[in-house]
Amino acid sequence: MAGVWFDEKTLAEMVDIFRRRPNGFADGEFWGKAVRALCHQSEYQQDPRLQDLLKQTLADLMSTQTKDGCISGYKPDKQPYNTDVWDRKYALLGLINGYEITHDPMVLDAAVSAADHLLTQLGPPPKVRVMDTAYITGPPRPEGGFQGIESSSILEPIVRLYRLTGKKEYLEFARYLVEVEGGSKRGSIFEAAFAGRDVREFGGDGLSRHNVAHAYSIISCFEGLVEFYRATGSEHWKQAILNMYDNTTAKETAIIGAQCGLGPNDGLAPTEQFSHSAFYQTCPVQDGLEGCTHARWMGLNRQLLLLTGESRYADQFERTLYNAFLGSIRPDGRMVDYHTHLNGTRPAKMNYRKTFNGKVITCCVYNVTDSLAMIPTVAVMGDGAGAVVNLYIPGTARVKLVADNEVVLEQATDYPRTGSIDILVRPAKAARFPIRLRIPEWSATTLVIVNGESHEAKPGSYLRLDRIWSAGDKISLTLDMRCHLVCSPPGSPRSADGFRALVRGPVVLARDKRLSGDIQEEVEIQAAADGIVPLTMLVTNIPALMQFAVPTTTGGTFPVVDFASAGNTWDATSEYVTWIPRPSPPAARWIWFPDAGYPALQAPVGKRWFRRVLDLPAGREIKHATATFCADNQFTLFVNGHPVGTGTNWQQPVTLDLQSDLKPGDVVLAVEAVNTPYKGLNVAGLIGCVQIGFKEGPSMICFTDGTWKTSDRETPGWQTPGFKDDGWKPALVLGRNGMKPWGELKNIRD
Repeated sequence: MAGVWFDEKTLAEMVDIFRRRPNGFADGEFWGKAVRALCHQSEYQQDPRLQDLLKQTLADLMSTQTKDGCISGYKPDKQPYNTDVWDRKYALLGLINGYEITHDPMVLDAAVSAADHLLTQLGPPPKVRVMDTAYITGPPRPEGGFQGIESSSILEPIVRLYRLTGKKEYLEFARYLVEVEGGSKRGSIFEAAFAGRDVREFGGDGLSRHNVAHAYSIISCFEGLVEFYRATGSEHWKQAILNMYDNTTAKETAIIGAQCGLGPNDGLAPTEQFSHSAFYQTCPVQDGLEGCTHARWMGLNRQLLLLTGESRYADQFERTLYNAFLGSIRPDGRMVDYHTHLNGTRPAKMNYRKTFNGKVITCCVYNVTDSLAMIPTVAVMGDGAGAVVNLYIPGTARVKLVADNEVVLEQATDYPRTGSIDILVRPAKAARFPIRLRIPEWSATTLVIVNGESHEAKPGSYLRLDRIWSAGDKISLTLDMRCHLVCSPPGSPRSADGFRALVRGPVVLARDKRLSGDIQEEVEIQAAADGIVPLTMLVTNIPALMQFAVPTTTGGTFPVVDFASAGNTWDATSEYVTWIPRPSPPAARWIWFPDAGYPALQAPVGKRWFRRVLDLPAGREIKHATATFCADNQFTLFVNGHPVGTGTNWQQPVTLDLQSDLKPGDVVLAVEAVNTPYKGLNVAGLIGCVQIGFKEGPSMICFTDGTWKTSDRETPGWQTPGFKDDGWKPALVLGRNGMKPWGELKNIRD
C-alpha cells in the first residue's frame, strides 16, 4: 500500500491544512496518521525514497509553525475547540515518530514547541478544560459531542514527549488528563475501567441517544494510558488497562477480531461506538466494525504484549490480522473498507473522508497502513536476552543478543494455510540464549522438534528453548489446525441461536457466492462431540488463500474460503456469509425481488409485487385467521384480489383479520411492497406470516420465504387465482427475523 498512499503531492496537500487553517472537521488528522505510517514503513523497508519523503514532509510541516509554537488547522479564535486537539494529537505523533526515525533535533524541538503552546491553552481554569473542547456534529447538541474523550487521546503524545525530554510539565499535564479530568465530562473512563464497568457505558448518562463510547477514541485513550503507566509505574492504572481490555475482548470483539457498532445504539456515532457487538455479531442491527478500530486494537495488543509478555495479546493481534484487518483491504491496495461486514458484501461504503491529490482518503486508510507496517515489529522481537517469535510468517529476522552477538531466524512456512513451520537458526557466534515460541491458545496439540528432539508445548503460552545455538540448527513446529464449530456467544439475542461459524487456527472461514451452492442455505454442519469439523482442503478456484469442503450431516459438502478472501471483488458477485444458518422450524424470512446487489444493504426505490397461493381445504370451519406483515417501507396486502390492509412503518408489523376473506380452494396472498427513500439508506424487504386456525385439526401457517413469487412489473390480475406467474421469479431470501438492518420484530411469529 505504500506506493499508493505515500507521495510528495498528497503529503504537501495535507500539510497545507496547517498552513491555511480552514477550521475544518478533523482535516488535520490525516498528516499525522500518514506520517506515523510512513515512519513505520520507512523503518521496515529502509527505502531511501521513503526516508527522503519523510524528511521533506517533516520540514514542510515545521514551516507552518508560528512563532508562538502553534501547529494547528484552526485559526486562533477557534482554538482549541471542535477537532483541534484531536488534530494536534496526530501532528505531535507524526513529529515524535519522525524524530525517532530521523534523530533530527529540530523535529523534536518543533514537537516540544507545539506541545508547549497547547499547554498554554489547555488545563485547569482559567485555561480551557480539555472536557470543554469536544466537537459537535450536526445541529447543536446539548450533550456536547464525545464529552472530551476524543480530545483526551492527546495523552499518548504528551507522555511520549515526557519520556523523550524529561520535562515535568508534560507529566503533570498527563496527570491532569488522567487523574483530574479522567477522559470524559461525564466521569472518568479510566476509573470506570478500574471499577470493571462495560466499555459501552464509558461516558454514559443512562440515555442511549447520548451514548459517546466511541471505540476508536477510547482505545486511543487507553494506548495513552499504557504510556502513562510506563512513566509512573502505577499498578492502579495498569489494572484499569487490563480491565478495559478484558471487557472489550469478552463483550465487544467479534469472531474476526473487530469491535464496535453492531448492537442497539442511537448515540452520536452509533456505528462507531461500543454496543456489545460480540453479542450482536450473528444478528447485527446496524453497520459497524470500523477499520480504524481494527488498527488501534492491534496497536493496543502490541502495547500490552510489550508490557506484559503474555502470549494472549499476540493471539488477539493475529486473529485481527488474518481476518478483520486483511479483510478490510481491497486486493489492489487502493481502498480500505470503512465497516467490515460479517455477512454481506464489501461495498466500500465511506463515512468520514477527504480528498487529497485527487485521492479519496477515509480516516481508516492510514491507520490500516500503519498497522500493516507494524506487523514485522510484532512478528519477531528481542527480550534482552534472546528472541521471541510471535507470528509465523515467511521471512528473515535479525535479533541483537548480548556480547555483540546476533541471531538470524529464517522462517519457511505457508502458515496459516497449514500449520507446518520451519525456523532455521543462525547465530553469528554459537552461544547459549533462549528462543521463545508462541504456542497459540487454540493449538491444543503442538509438535515442536529441535534438531530431531521433541519438546512439550502448552497452549496459550511461550515455549522457552534455552540451549546453545549454532548456525544451522532447526526448529520445526506443527500447530493444531483442526477446524472448530463456533456457536453465537452466550448473551446473544434469541435470533442468534441458529447460527454457526467455522474457525481453523486463527482464520475464520466463510461461504462466498462465487463458489457452488446457496450461501444462505440452512445446513447442519457435521462435527464431533468436541466441535471439531473434518474439513477437506481444496484447490482454490477463486482468488483465495485457502479453500475447504465442509461436511454436512446429510452427507453433502459445501465450500468455504478464508474470511479475508471472501468478498474480495468488492461487489455483490462475491457476497459472503460468515455466520452460517442451521436448519430450524419454518419461520418468517425477510424477502425481496432479486434486484442487482443486495437489497438489505441497498435497493432501488420503487414497487415490487409478491404472491403465494394456498390450498384451503373444504369442510374445515375456520376459528380464526390473521396476517402479520411488515415491509421496508410500505405494503398493501390483497387476498384473492381484495385489499385487506396496509402498513407504513418498517419498524412496526401490522396484524390484519382475514377470516371473512377466506374461502375453500385456492387462496392468493398478494402483496404490493414499496421501497421509498429513507435518509439515504434505501434498503428493502418484506416479512410476514399468515396463521389460520380451525375448530378441529392442525392449523395452517404460511411464512414469507423462497416459495413466494415476485416481479418488478405489475401485471393485470396478479392478485387473483388463475393468474399465470410462470414468468415471475422466486423471492430472494435475505435472512431471518432479527437480521441487520431491521433488528428483531417482536410481533412476527418465528
